[in-house]
Amino acid sequence: MEVLQWLQKWFDENRAGHSEEGVQIRNSANIGWEVIIGLRHTYLDKQVMEPAGIQRSETDWFKARVTGNVFKAKCGPQNLVEVLEAFKEWSIECELLK
Repeated sequence: MEVLQWLQKWFDENRAGHSEEGVQIRNSANIGWEVIIGLRHTYLDKQVMEPAGIQRSETDWFKARVTGNVFKAKCGPQNLVEVLEAFKEWSIECELLK
């Protein structure tokens, strides 16, 4: 399943819209993307995520972490799918452990 379809399904099943942050994807000031996903009231509530990321070049990079029940990531202009895949993988790992 494509990651965007998966994210839509995750959002619907977990009622992530009930958190203050919901799901936000927007362009960032550094010519890239910022992703914010609220985790409160989902099975990811209070789950710990080790910071993740990679720096391949000035424009090919991403950084992701969970802070205060919010998944936050920033990435280069061509790394949005990679960030969403990182969230998906972490989410699935947490679901398997519950």
